[in-house]
Parts: sequence; C-alpha cells; structure tokens
Amino acid sequence: MGQTMRKNNIAYGMCDRCGISFAKQARGGQPYKFCSRACAVVPAKDRFFAKVDVSGECWIWLGKKNDDGYGELQIDLRIEKAHRFAYRLGKGEIPAGMEVCHQCDNPACVRPSHLFLGTHSDNMRDMVSKGRDRQPRKRGQDHGAAKLTNAQAAAIRSDKRAQSAIAREYGVSQTLVSMIQRGIVRKAA
Repeated sequence: MGQTMRKNNIAYGMCDRCGISFAKQARGGQPYKFCSRACAVVPAKDRFFAKVDVSGECWIWLGKKNDDGYGELQIDLRIEKAHRFAYRLGKGEIPAGMEVCHQCDNPACVRPSHLFLGTHSDNMRDMVSKGRDRQPRKRGQDHGAAKLTNAQAAAIRSDKRAQSAIAREYGVSQTLVSMIQRGIVRKAA
C-alpha cells in the first residue's frame, strides 16, 4: 500500500494503517505510507506489546532496561517504567504517591496480575519481608577499602606507643590510629 503515484506535485495512495485513500502535497524524499501523522505514529500500546514476551508465567519486558532491571519505554517524550505503563493498561490510573510493586519480585515482569499498588513504605516492607533488601554493610576487614585486618586493629587498640609510630608501622594515618583507639571505628568485638 502506501503512496502509489505522484502527479502534479500531489502524492496519492492508501494509508498502511487505516486503509483510507489520501492525496497529499508531495515533498521530496521518501514516499508517503500514511494518511496523517496520527496514523504514522505507532500507538504506545502497540509499541509496548511488541517488546513483551507473554509466553511464560511472568510477562517479560524485552526492550530497554535500567540498571536495576526495570523496563523503560518512551511515552509522550518522557521515559516511563514499563511495569507502571502495564499497570495503567491493565488496571487503571496510578494514584499520586503510590508505587507499582511486583508480587513476583521480577523487575522485568509487566504482567498486570503480578502488579499491585502500595506506598513506598509498603514496597520497602515487602522487599525486606521477602529478603530482597541489600546485604548488610560490610565492616572491618570485610570492607573492600579496608587497609587493616581485624587482628591488626585489635593490636592497635592495645598498643601504648605514640600514635604516629603506630601509624608508620601499619602504613595508615595517625587519625585512623586515634579513631581505632577511641573506638570510633573498628570497635572491639
């Protein structure tokens, strides 16, 4: 379909989307495929479902994802999370201040029956109750930036020499030695 002919600077054809015949002022370049801009723009719902795998229990978003694994798509010149769009399609508008939460704990899932509304506090409680919260912060020698082992910190706590001498021996600052001895960091277990 699309533009079938051009005559006297007028493009004639049949719209690829709605099938209506059109006659438009011809411009150079590519031939017309649609009767209007409304037909040329693919509806958001169609673009959404073109990027969803509905074959499993979870409907998986196959399009662009953010660093946390949540799908994203462009709606009206802004980026929207795919699961929020899916909720609006399947269940209706999202009230102000509410978040769309996953029952299945799969950030890529956009199946409306797996989504529910909750406040931020509800979402955080759900996350903790399902054991999805971040791991406890690593401390002491387990921290990636640690310069001392737990045994070295214990030795520094009991060392009675000048802090500057201790710092030189362990290759750390005098301030760190002071903080360890005062129990501000590396508290005794």
